[in-house]
Amino acid sequence: MSSSKKQSAELHVTLAESIDCDRTFRRYSDMALLSRLLATPSRLGLRHAVTVPVRRGFRKYEHNLEWHRSLPQLFEQTTVSEDSVLVASPYEYEADERETPFLREGRGFVGQAMKYSMFHSHEELWEEIQNHRHRGQVQLFNEVLEEGRPRCLYFDLDGDAAYNLSHETIVKLLHLFVRVFFHGDALGWNIEEPEPVVLTSCRPDKYSCHVLFPQIQFANFAHQNQYLPALLRLAQEATVELEGQGSQHILKHVLDGAVYKKLQLLRGPWACKLKGGHIDTATRMEPEEPYWGDDLTCFASYVQPDYALELPCMNEIAERNPLVGRILQDSAHSSFLRREDNSIFSPDFQTQLGPKFLDLAGLTQLERYETCMELLQPERACDWWSWFRVSGVTSTMLDKYHDNDAARQRIWDTHCRWSGQYPHFCEQENFEVVMKAQERRTPGIKFLVEVLEHDYPGLEVRQEAWPFRIPHKTSRMAV
Repeated sequence: MSSSKKQSAELHVTLAESIDCDRTFRRYSDMALLSRLLATPSRLGLRHAVTVPVRRGFRKYEHNLEWHRSLPQLFEQTTVSEDSVLVASPYEYEADERETPFLREGRGFVGQAMKYSMFHSHEELWEEIQNHRHRGQVQLFNEVLEEGRPRCLYFDLDGDAAYNLSHETIVKLLHLFVRVFFHGDALGWNIEEPEPVVLTSCRPDKYSCHVLFPQIQFANFAHQNQYLPALLRLAQEATVELEGQGSQHILKHVLDGAVYKKLQLLRGPWACKLKGGHIDTATRMEPEEPYWGDDLTCFASYVQPDYALELPCMNEIAERNPLVGRILQDSAHSSFLRREDNSIFSPDFQTQLGPKFLDLAGLTQLERYETCMELLQPERACDWWSWFRVSGVTSTMLDKYHDNDAARQRIWDTHCRWSGQYPHFCEQENFEVVMKAQERRTPGIKFLVEVLEHDYPGLEVRQEAWPFRIPHKTSRMAV
């Protein structure tokens, strides 16, 4: 065994107790330690990165395309066929100071919005991307995964920069997990299937990559959503045994569960991010190796039927894996938020050291918001899902008090005090997420109460001053 393999930790994978029934996983565990599979030193290193200034404002014509301010406008003014590939690109604009009177870091705000266009095919899109590369130009093309359009299985991985050193390990673990989830052995898949296509960025401050599985194909969002809730929930149970470090929930900490909406934007190959008037090439998503040499497999929206693997239905998966069956059963009896955001209600946040009583009786909605936010654990400010949903609550509150500047200032200050516990807090980033939340249905105070009840088991919450209702018509007292 080489010295690099000797230095690597011996890895064993367990996907909760019921996953043992899968022969694929047992073969990996018994025939070879995963250290033999995962010991290859990571090739993910830093590449030369620069920032490119960009003019602000919406431009109708750019990158040889005509752009539109919204997707409905695109459909109204353009002929879109089934072969068309929808794309989006961000641009920045200067908001009026009167729109953001409560911002603490100066007045006024540089906002960001998306504009939309289309290519006639994935081949045409890939050709345009290559033209940009040959000319030394950067681009911001995002794939638009519309609800009714096909897509392959994809994952967006984000985490601490330390995960860059374990990049290949994480990808191989994710490949093994997907194979086990779909029972690839029972279906006769080859040992290397499904083969991942990986796009990585070289940001020094975080770990970021996209992992696509072109062989796992879905007809549309509804078809994808038959599998994703259980798959993501089970991924949270996947642990890696590191010698001397115990069990580690690696996938739980790097999988982003927020990239599976009905209308989803996903950065495409060689696309960068725009922020603060500059394009940062360190965020560029560079493909590692396409599937079967087909460059188009770098797109999540590209579905080639010849590559497709046979997929079992969810009932078959649940029958083979009792844990999946329990997940489906639990989801059927839980709220929408709990099904979608299982990581928010993770046992990791629970503690016995918190408050035992929360009195919200007689408080205004603003006072309830301030009280609940003060009790949220600091660790939640560092958890992406918690921050994302709490930002939604803040958006709800700002909308509720849209005509009260003093109340909006209190709401924003309260949000920043809590979110500011994150080491890399950025007020503008928080504002962008809060404002963007206005485009969707957002939670309210009830969500904060649910989070507190979860984090502090046994917490008693009083919502009303009177435990009973006084009838409108009281009986006449006897004289």
